[in-house]
Amino acid sequence: MKFYYEYEEPETTNKKLEKQLYGVQEIIHFLKENQIVKYIILVSVVLNFFYTSISIGVPFVVKEQLLLDNATVGILETMSAIGMLLASIFMSLLPDKKENKLLSNKISFPLFLLIIAIIGLGVTFSTTQSQIFISTLGGLFMGIIAFTLVILNIVVMTYLQSTIETKFLGRVMSTLFTLNTSIMPIGTLVFTYLFQQEVNGGVIFIVGGTCLLIYTMFLLPRIFNLFKKQIKQVHSD
Repeated sequence: MKFYYEYEEPETTNKKLEKQLYGVQEIIHFLKENQIVKYIILVSVVLNFFYTSISIGVPFVVKEQLLLDNATVGILETMSAIGMLLASIFMSLLPDKKENKLLSNKISFPLFLLIIAIIGLGVTFSTTQSQIFISTLGGLFMGIIAFTLVILNIVVMTYLQSTIETKFLGRVMSTLFTLNTSIMPIGTLVFTYLFQQEVNGGVIFIVGGTCLLIYTMFLLPRIFNLFKKQIKQVHSD
């Protein structure tokens, strides 16, 4: 009986590395050429960073700082789930219109509503310890946060899938997913440290929402200008 072994030559491994490096270079070049996609990814990454403050901070603030029971946390989480469900139903009922002008409104309005809800949640936690107010106002803001996040996610994913070439789509999506999943552990470490300090958790939400507002107000005008240029190019063609 004879056994035959196949050895992978070093050249094959080098070729694989070269292909991977070439793929990375292609994505970098693609993002340089497609500024809208680049800015959308930047907004998405920062948004996921600040959202970790909600997922980590809400149970901590309610139980450790406001000294409320698990039922209050359950109400807030339930309102968040209801917001996600309503957003999914709402987006499924909307007509399919792909004009960039409408797309700008679909991004800006939910994004600013999301920021207002984060700040409102912080103000609620900072100004009252009443279980009724926390459950009603806090639940309302949690529902709005979840509602707007689902809308933004659907709008962005639909735009990317309808505008990016097929050969780049998979790599762009994997890049977006990798960056978003990578930023969340960083956000977890940062906000876990902040919430363990002797600071009112509501203030952290207010500051985080304000920072997110400043960041989006800086980037959104650039995105909208790129949308206008894209519309002009479509009409000229």
